[in-house]
Amino acid sequence: MQVSLGAQYVGPFDGRSQNRLFFGTTNGELTEDHADQQEALGKGRSDHEWIFELGYRFPLTRFAYVQPDIQYVKRPGGTGNVPDTAVLGAQFGDSL
Repeated sequence: MQVSLGAQYVGPFDGRSQNRLFFGTTNGELTEDHADQQEALGKGRSDHEWIFELGYRFPLTRFAYVQPDIQYVKRPGGTGNVPDTAVLGAQFGDSL
């Protein structure tokens, strides 16, 4: 099972009506099959992983945008054997 929740604020600054500030979170339970495989490999029993994301989208042109973001991953892989981590990323896309 996976549960996601998010919100965005369009036009967070004066004169930047097309920009978007957003936050999202996803909590996902990993399957029993996956947990069995991880345990058989000696990696521990996985159960869930939780991700938080904060990003900002702004237009480069009328037709394209860039969206840098940061994610914080709690329990990567679902076992608790890997330390929580932060991930920097960016997306590019068309605005159509």
